[in-house]
Amino acid sequence: MRARRRLLKGSRGTHSRPSFAIHFALLLTFAGTAWAQEGYKIRSIAFQGNATFSSDDLAEKMTQKGRGWFAEHIQRQEVYDYDEELLRKDLEALVRFYQAEGFLNVRIEPPRLERDDADRTVGLRIVIDEGRAVFVRRLEQVVEADSTVAPLLRKFAIEQGSEAPLEVGARFRDEAARQQRRALLDHLSESGYPYATVEHRLQVTAPRDSVDVTWRIAAGPRCEFGPATIRGNERIASHVIARRIAFEAGERYDGSKLADSQRYVYSLGQFSVVSFKPVLSEDRAAVVPIDVKIQEAPRTKATFGAGYGMEDKFRGVVEVERLGFLNGARRASLYAKHSSLEPINLSLSLVQSDFPLTKFDFVLRPYYLRQDEPGYSVDRNGANVSLERNLSTLLYGSLTYTLENVELTSAADDPTETTAAEEDSLYDKSSLSFAITRQTGQPIFDPLRGSFHALRATYSGLPPSRYEYIKLIWDSRRYDAIRRDLVLASRFKVGYIESFDDDAFVPVEERFTSGGSNSVRGWERSTLGPLDPAGKPLGGNSLLEGSFELRWQEFWNASPVVLFDLGNVWEPTGTYKLDELEYSAGFGLRYPTVIGPVRLDVAKPVFGEDLPTQWHFSIGQAF
Repeated sequence: MRARRRLLKGSRGTHSRPSFAIHFALLLTFAGTAWAQEGYKIRSIAFQGNATFSSDDLAEKMTQKGRGWFAEHIQRQEVYDYDEELLRKDLEALVRFYQAEGFLNVRIEPPRLERDDADRTVGLRIVIDEGRAVFVRRLEQVVEADSTVAPLLRKFAIEQGSEAPLEVGARFRDEAARQQRRALLDHLSESGYPYATVEHRLQVTAPRDSVDVTWRIAAGPRCEFGPATIRGNERIASHVIARRIAFEAGERYDGSKLADSQRYVYSLGQFSVVSFKPVLSEDRAAVVPIDVKIQEAPRTKATFGAGYGMEDKFRGVVEVERLGFLNGARRASLYAKHSSLEPINLSLSLVQSDFPLTKFDFVLRPYYLRQDEPGYSVDRNGANVSLERNLSTLLYGSLTYTLENVELTSAADDPTETTAAEEDSLYDKSSLSFAITRQTGQPIFDPLRGSFHALRATYSGLPPSRYEYIKLIWDSRRYDAIRRDLVLASRFKVGYIESFDDDAFVPVEERFTSGGSNSVRGWERSTLGPLDPAGKPLGGNSLLEGSFELRWQEFWNASPVVLFDLGNVWEPTGTYKLDELEYSAGFGLRYPTVIGPVRLDVAKPVFGEDLPTQWHFSIGQAF
């Protein structure tokens, strides 16, 4: 007899159903609507009685859409012909959607039609009786054959806690049940059970307002990794790929190490496809070989870009990358950019993977940069050497040494600077920087959810530096979906510079400035903070900024934004005077393109003196 272990939560059910989605028959009648089949367009679709889901949510489930005059003639959206058969299928899709969301007793009446014979259009009103939602009354896990798995799953249930996709007291949803099944399978796989199966049984209680869920779990044998077979690689040697594999033959099987290995190998930057798959046998062998499939990317890739912004004017970018540079897993890339802010930006990056340690990238980057900022103009040439590593799927870290020669060609007139500092227009900087970044915002170029956090710390003063100082920058961003079509984006940034020289001088190109397209948008670029007598930015050693945006998604094919910024720059180190913060407010539009959103922002200073409105046009979100 097979051993069985039960993990109980809640009380018993009364009768069973064999699937996640429990469907009931839907009878739809369309008596008296046949007249609308010939030549009528759908003007509008309205919903009534939908207390749980918005009309936009329900409209997304339908193939037919209502289009008003503006959508048809201005937005040029497709106008749908009324089709009774398609409407029947749409209503059935709405019923399936509601049932999958736990409303098993939903009823949808035949649509009410409003005809306009002059325009040959029809409006639909769909009346919904959602009924009572079905809630989870009881959860049970039945573990077969392997008694050692029951404590493992009990501990996993405790660790999940309120974060479990499916829990007692919550509305039953098909998607939540699928997520819970996936979580159980992943946990068993990570614990050494790649052959595990997880099935389910539902018991719906009268009067169909609660459900008991039983998970039937067969763990299978506990396994270990077998050999990894690499195929598909031609240019990159197998031993180079093998160095990035996160497991060895003979280790206890852990499914998460397959994902880690895939990420590590892909980060070599040499492949377009990387997959790691376990080779599971019908006899459920305890040693599981791994099939590693590789597809190498083209050796040479060139990218070109152009754009326009009100701050940097026309800008053009060219980048050429060569994979397998000097053979092996090395890669080289040449980067060139021109804009009014950076008339010349040239760099060459040489990357050696797995040096000096596995999973590290050694990067050598010589460069030449000419900057024309509102407060200064400089020529910077030098090189930096970096050790970089992806610390996890979300975390990235780097350590960088930079040696740079700077020629200051013009700068704002700072009356507080010493004569020596004023005359020092050619100097060296030797610095060491540490940076760590955590990125969960998705999608990357136009985030709708998640966050971004970055810390960068720099010490400059190593020989042959002319000036000694430290510089710290913390940048934190968050993206929260308030509802399906509305995102609250927020940003907080703080900067700190401290000089260790007697004259407390900090090079002008390292000082903080505020104001502009990606800063406090009620001010022109770099003009918020200390200024010289002619109104040119001097920069400062202390920075504090914050921004908030309400971003609507795809309203009239664009995304309106309401924005509010605050911030300032102070010359003294460690000075953050909240009563001296400046504020601006405004609105903007984002239009989606393949290279990111085109952005127009209009902002004006508030709570202070009456200053001109600022217009900002660029590509990409402000943050």
